[in-house]
Amino acid sequence: TTEIYTLSLHDALPIYFAVYDDDKAIGVDAPKLGDLEFLQGEKVELGEGKVCVVVFLTTYSKDNFPNMTELSELSKQYPNVAFTGVLVDPLGTREDPKSKATVTNFLNYHKDDTIKRDPTAEPPHIAFPVAYDPTKEYKNKWQEDCKQAAIDIPTAFIVGKDGKILWREKFGQYWPVKKSKSGVGAVFPEQLALAAEDKPMASQGNKPKVEGEDEEEEAEGDFDMGF
Repeated sequence: TTEIYTLSLHDALPIYFAVYDDDKAIGVDAPKLGDLEFLQGEKVELGEGKVCVVVFLTTYSKDNFPNMTELSELSKQYPNVAFTGVLVDPLGTREDPKSKATVTNFLNYHKDDTIKRDPTAEPPHIAFPVAYDPTKEYKNKWQEDCKQAAIDIPTAFIVGKDGKILWREKFGQYWPVKKSKSGVGAVFPEQLALAAEDKPMASQGNKPKVEGEDEEEEAEGDFDMGF
């Protein structure tokens, strides 16, 4: 007889979401924001003496709206850290292929009552500057430089004052920015607190070796990994 072992959701989540000290992104020079268009707030360039967070977002990852809210709360908690959101939605609407209405309406939802209400999920308040990368050229640069098979949405990177990546973490519906009552979730807030005080990241050990696993492969996705 063959015994079949199944992982519970609680046990399986770290396989998809956990980040370790030997992650290929850690220590890499973060790509500069350069001439990215900012839809909200002002640019604070990376590697110019300030701890920064860069988080890749979309307007359609509704299961992750709570995570966006929690990231906004963290940006207020650590005003000495410069947060930048990067929306990667494609340009255009059904009516106008060159319109930015999807992303601008998302950002202005709580400021403009004339914007059509969303009955399925109210967009989050995003309290930090947001840039626009409709071609995903900037996101792809991060993916290439960090040697990642994909950058799932949302993923946040902590960048040190010298411009080097200190930490990265992707989030999902069941892997929240702030841990759930069961203790499942990101270590991002703890790592951010250390970075804000110029302290080393807390060690998470090296990634456990899994028999048959292709080290070059990660979960594919320019989409919500919230399950």
